[in-house]
Amino acid sequence: MFQSAIVELPNAVVVQLRGEVDLATALTFRDALDGAAKREKSILLDMTNLEYFDTSGARVIEAFHRYMQGRAWQVAIISPPPTVRRGLQLMGVDQRIRIFESLDEALAAMPAAPPGPSEEPGPRTVL
Repeated sequence: MFQSAIVELPNAVVVQLRGEVDLATALTFRDALDGAAKREKSILLDMTNLEYFDTSGARVIEAFHRYMQGRAWQVAIISPPPTVRRGLQLMGVDQRIRIFESLDEALAAMPAAPPGPSEEPGPRTVL
């Protein structure tokens, strides 16, 4: 089972992930990211309570990362458990998206202010 919650902060949006991200839940995961993107801030994916993450989730994150780069917003990962972190490393996600040990560390690396107005979010990210 997969669950997510969105916490909006002054200079970023934290998407708290819980449970499993796999083929069965990838679309729900994508919808959560699309909802967070509407807030037009950098996105921090809090994986502290994630139990499982497979290539379906990696594809969603990579497509979302490309989408956000086009709008000058950052995407970062926070506190993945050891097994999830290892999977992210094996899939090469850590080569494109920064991984932080804590929310405080990630927030310190985010821009202090938004980069400016952007256009409305475009089409949904694709798998």
